[in-house]
Amino acid sequence: MSKMLSVGCNRKLARDIGILNLTEQATCPGKTPLCTRVCYSKKARMYKAAVAKRAVNHALSVLPGFPEALAAEIQALGCTKVRFHEAGDVYDQAYLDKLVRVCLLQPQVCFLAYTKSGHLDWSRRPANLKVYWSIDMTSPCIPPPGPTAYLVAKGESPPTGAVTCVHTKDRHYCGEECVTCWLGTQDVYFHQH
Repeated sequence: MSKMLSVGCNRKLARDIGILNLTEQATCPGKTPLCTRVCYSKKARMYKAAVAKRAVNHALSVLPGFPEALAAEIQALGCTKVRFHEAGDVYDQAYLDKLVRVCLLQPQVCFLAYTKSGHLDWSRRPANLKVYWSIDMTSPCIPPPGPTAYLVAKGESPPTGAVTCVHTKDRHYCGEECVTCWLGTQDVYFHQH
């Protein structure tokens, strides 16, 4: 299988964090009107290589050997943290089960996902997979129990008790200086950008 992870490509994330991306929108069963309109990952469409890599990853994700191949790549790259989906989401139960298998194969690695796929069965999620239920003002329902990530639209007030991402665009921050999301214990919010 080809290289699936991106490492060091997002200036906001620590340099050793692997990122698995899929084709956005096509793999987002819980997309809302607001997230469709302001989709962060659409910005990468100008880069043909990123679009192609996401499509390849999506195609690889349906193959039976996907969990073992991704786990081997994580080990080979020496990633201590892996973020699932800056682009895309957990699109069905079979794919979620494969991601769980990856986490079980790499118990020393911390995995992080923001998702709108609360309709799936997450009960077998291992402790090293931190999941945030991603909601915004156009979300149709209340998220399942657990930490929540809020998208705060322009002009909207942030939720009480949630902390914000305070990175700067010119330096690595998430997973290096701030590990709040990687702990998976506190609600967070992100301003629309």
